[in-house]
Amino acid sequence: MSAAIKRAEYHVPLYNTPKRFIYRPSKAQDSCDGGSFPELHHARYSVDIGRKKDSSSGIRKLCVKQNEKAKKIAYSQQKNLVRMILKDDKEDDDKHMDIEETTQPTKSVVKKIVNVRLSAEHPKSIQTQSQEDSKFIKYTPSKVAAFNLGTKERIARTVEVQVEPSYPPMFKHKRILKANGLPLVTVMQSPPRPVTVEDQQDWTIPPCISNSKNSKGYNVPLDKHLAADGRCLEEDQIHNNIEELSGSLYIQEQKSREADYMRSKVQKELMLKYKERKEEKLRALAENAGFEGILGSGPTKAMMERFKRGKIREKRRKERELERKLKAEDAALGKNSKITRDRS
Repeated sequence: MSAAIKRAEYHVPLYNTPKRFIYRPSKAQDSCDGGSFPELHHARYSVDIGRKKDSSSGIRKLCVKQNEKAKKIAYSQQKNLVRMILKDDKEDDDKHMDIEETTQPTKSVVKKIVNVRLSAEHPKSIQTQSQEDSKFIKYTPSKVAAFNLGTKERIARTVEVQVEPSYPPMFKHKRILKANGLPLVTVMQSPPRPVTVEDQQDWTIPPCISNSKNSKGYNVPLDKHLAADGRCLEEDQIHNNIEELSGSLYIQEQKSREADYMRSKVQKELMLKYKERKEEKLRALAENAGFEGILGSGPTKAMMERFKRGKIREKRRKERELERKLKAEDAALGKNSKITRDRS
């Protein structure tokens, strides 16, 4: 009943009213009924969430414990959820002592490891001079020397020369394989015997003589090198069978050319005869058609004889023309025609 009276006393403006847009919720009671005010764009703390001062924790608990959540406990901070355990001062001191006892050896071991790794980065080959390395030598100077000022004795100090650490090593150290525990195997050898002259001659290796340089080390010109080699004195020899091969190839080439010429010649003659036969057929058809058109009944005997004589005359003319062509082709190739062959 008291909560209802408080809500009635605390009035929040309704939606879509001028007072609603002017209103600014700044108290915890503004959000008790679930109001979030999304239409108001300014900083607000609903149920005091995010507020630094924890003065309204009792109001927040009151809002959470309403209705169904009345039996639940509301915590304002995360640390309130952690269980509080009573601590004993003596136990804390003992625990602190145990931690220190464990930390000290661990710290020393870690320090050693770090020092070893840091020392690996620094150069080790730098030699520092000490007074123990130096030596003093006492000697009597020569009286003849020009720089002698009459001193009877002198003392000289010898010191090792400082080595530059950045220089590469002067000597190469080879790693020797670790010796095996087993004893060395004895090598069986024959007894020594005197060396003969033949053995010495067999083992002599002749010196290397350069073909491009003379005994004084000068380069020999190429032409003189070839002349001294004896290649210019060699004679080229041709085998007798090469002449026979070239002759047979020439004869075969001539025969193939003649065969090609005869083949083309026969082909041309066949083409000419075919054309003549075709022209004669066409001419005979044309003459027969002309005679029939003029006389009406057909050609007479005299006309037929004249036509036959003209046909024979035309045939002889073509034979003479063909013979003339063949004669010209034979003359071009250097051959005798049939007429000259018969006369000779």
